[in-house]
Amino acid sequence: MKSFFVLALILVPMLSLASCGNNDNTSSNNSSVSINASTPSDESSVSSQSSSVSSSTSTSVSTNTSSSTQDIQGTGMNLTQIQAGDYSSLLGTWTGVAYAVNPHNGTGEQWKAGSLSTLSVSSDKIVYGNGDLVIQGNTLKDSAGSHTLSFKNNGGSLDASLTDEDVANNWYVSFYQIGVTNNIQPNNGVKIDNTKNLIVIWTSNNGLTEVFESKVIVQGLSKNAEDNATTPNRENEVFYGNWRIEKILADDVKGKFSDEIKNMVGKKVSYSKEQVSLGDKVWKSPAYNKTVISDDNFQSGNSRSFISIGIKEPTVIQVQADIKYDKISWQTISLFLVKNNNTLILFHQGVYFEVNREQ
Repeated sequence: MKSFFVLALILVPMLSLASCGNNDNTSSNNSSVSINASTPSDESSVSSQSSSVSSSTSTSVSTNTSSSTQDIQGTGMNLTQIQAGDYSSLLGTWTGVAYAVNPHNGTGEQWKAGSLSTLSVSSDKIVYGNGDLVIQGNTLKDSAGSHTLSFKNNGGSLDASLTDEDVANNWYVSFYQIGVTNNIQPNNGVKIDNTKNLIVIWTSNNGLTEVFESKVIVQGLSKNAEDNATTPNRENEVFYGNWRIEKILADDVKGKFSDEIKNMVGKKVSYSKEQVSLGDKVWKSPAYNKTVISDDNFQSGNSRSFISIGIKEPTVIQVQADIKYDKISWQTISLFLVKNNNTLILFHQGVYFEVNREQ
């Protein structure tokens, strides 16, 4: 009936998607930056489907030095729990970042930045718009009634579709963990930050696709931890220096490694105030977003604990290295945990690597 694609990555984001019967289908500076891009809607034909339309662009910068709660990116979502109707790993703020509609004029799907609707998640319910779609367990409810869902777990992503697709309005929902490769290709210059957890909703009503990204709420960080996590780039950081990727520690893709992943072990990595490098790739003028993450918070966004990737401490620093690729947008090029002064845990395409400092 259709194939559906959606997003991911950590070092160099990729994108693409398919539509209709086949549904066609940044992040932060040195403190903490979230960019919500919304545009006015000119798709009146889908207004009954999506009743909330944002019409402003806002950029907020927060150093979080006085609060004991802050938004940070988790490194995944618990797909098994989601399939069972437990959405605790999805709790947080979901923001619409891009959408596409097929105008039926021969041009196919047309993408725009922003959102046509909203997405809210509680521990037992996912609500799209003003109840246009409600998911609870294996049931999807819309204006036509209740429908049974079928699920496909792809290792790093989860697809939910109607068991009976012979309906007036069809739906397809995909959940993507951070770092999982997909094939989305928005047009019209739209860029999707695929370094976030993502939920993508497609409906056959005008071939509408909406992409939502999230931030996970992390509770209980001390002021000192927050200060450390939000300190701008310094002359000396514990992770500065030359490193080597030693081995794969664990993965969330069931061993289905891309050719890039298979060739990662043995590559050189370096971080400095001036640049980030991986193998023969070099990125200039990075911004490092540092946050403190606990084992409990890590587990809430992943199907694994610190111990499973060799970390025994109750908290570690997570570092997200970004570069600016236009006036307001940032691209994440590296995401890692600082295990100690000589060891990093690098996360890339659903795989955790041990990275050791070169002596």
